[in-house]
Amino acid sequence: MGEERRKTKLIFTLICACFLATTTIRVQAQDQSGFTSIDCGSTEAYTDEVTGINYVPDTNYIDSGQSRNIAASYNGLIRARFMYGNYDSLNQVPEFDLYIGVNLWTSVKLDDASSVTTVEMIYLARLSVMSVCLVNKGSGTPFISALETRILDDTAYVLRVTGSINLVTRANMVSGSKNRYRFPDDRYDRIWEPTEWSNGVSYISTNESFYINNGFNPPKAVMSTAVMASTSSGIVDQSSDTDEGSSQQYYSYFHFSEVQKLAPNQTREFNIYLNSNEFFYGPFQPKYLGMTTVWSVNPQFTKRYNFSITGSVNSTLPPTLNAYEIYTYNAWPQSNTNVMDVEAMDAIKSSYGGGKIWQGDPCAPQNYSWEGLNCSFKEFDPPKIVGLNLSSSNLKGAISVSISNLKSLETL
Repeated sequence: MGEERRKTKLIFTLICACFLATTTIRVQAQDQSGFTSIDCGSTEAYTDEVTGINYVPDTNYIDSGQSRNIAASYNGLIRARFMYGNYDSLNQVPEFDLYIGVNLWTSVKLDDASSVTTVEMIYLARLSVMSVCLVNKGSGTPFISALETRILDDTAYVLRVTGSINLVTRANMVSGSKNRYRFPDDRYDRIWEPTEWSNGVSYISTNESFYINNGFNPPKAVMSTAVMASTSSGIVDQSSDTDEGSSQQYYSYFHFSEVQKLAPNQTREFNIYLNSNEFFYGPFQPKYLGMTTVWSVNPQFTKRYNFSITGSVNSTLPPTLNAYEIYTYNAWPQSNTNVMDVEAMDAIKSSYGGGKIWQGDPCAPQNYSWEGLNCSFKEFDPPKIVGLNLSSSNLKGAISVSISNLKSLETL
C-alpha cells in the first residue's frame, strides 16, 4: 500500500497473532506451559537472564495475519510493551489504538522516546482464535516491542460479562524494597510492584512457610509482607482517579494472610469498604500463614476509586493488607465475523498468496473491514460477508473454490 494511501486511510494492522496452547493449568514453578513470549522485531530466540522466560521472534506472527489456537474456556492474561526509542529517526512519539480481536483494548500514549509503556488485560478465551492489532490514528506509525500471553487458573478472575478487565495496579505491600516479583516467583508471570505508604502505617513480615491453595496463587514472597494500620481501629486506605476523568467500572482483588502468630487474647478482624463508605466485605479474620482473596463479583462504578480497611469493634489488633489488584472493565460490544466466513477468507487469501492487505478480522471493527469486502451487520448476529470484490488485484490462476463457502455472498 503506497504512502499516499496511508495518508488518506487509517490502516488496521495485525502486528502479532498470539496463542495460548495448553491443556493444563497446574504447572510447576519453573514450567512455562501456556506461555507465549514474543520479542517483536527480534531475529532470534533467547532466554531472559533475569526471569528465565524464553522469548521468540515475531517472524511467524506478523504480515501473514496468522492466528494460533487458544485453549477455550480458560482465563488468559495478555501483556504488551511499547518503547519508541526514536526507531524511525522522526523524534515524534506516536499515539495509536490497541485492539484485542475486533474490540478496542486501550489507547497507547507514551510519555517520551525512552519510556516503556506496559498494558495488561485478563479475558476469558471463548473463541478458538484471537488477534492483537494496532490501529494508526494519524498520530505516528504504530509499533510494538513485546507481546506476552499467559494462562491463569480458571477459578481466578472469574468474569461474568463479555469483555476483559484491564490492569490498573498490582501492588505488593512492602517497605523499603525495589524488587518486583514475577516469574518464576509467580507461576503465572504477573508482575507485583513494591508499594509503600507513609500515612501512619507500619509493616510486618514473616520468614515462615506459607500454605497457599487458591486459584489466584500470589507469590509467597508477596504474601510474607503486609502493611498495618497504626491502631486497632485504624484504617488502611488508598484512592486514585481515572485517567480519563470519567466514571469507570472497577474490579477489586484483596489478598490477605496473617503473618504474626497471635496470642489467645488477640484478635485481628476488619471490614472492607469501597468508595469511602460502601460496605464491601467483613467482618473478616485473616488466616495465619494461610491465604484468602476477597474479590468483586460485580464492579464498582465510580470516577474516583478508593478503598479502606477498618478494624472491627471486636479487634484488638490493627487491620492489615498483604497485596491487592485493581482492574477496570472493558466491554467488547462488537462480534467477530461469522466463523465459516473467516475460514473461507483465510483459504481464499492463502490461495492467492498476496494482492490485497488482509489482516485481522475480515469485517470487524466495522470501520476497518477488509478492502474489497461488503459485510452485513445485524444486531446480535455475527457479521457476514455479502460482497467480495477481487478486481484490480492482479490475481492469476483458477478461481478459489473456497469462495463457495461464503454462504451469505450476494455479489462477486
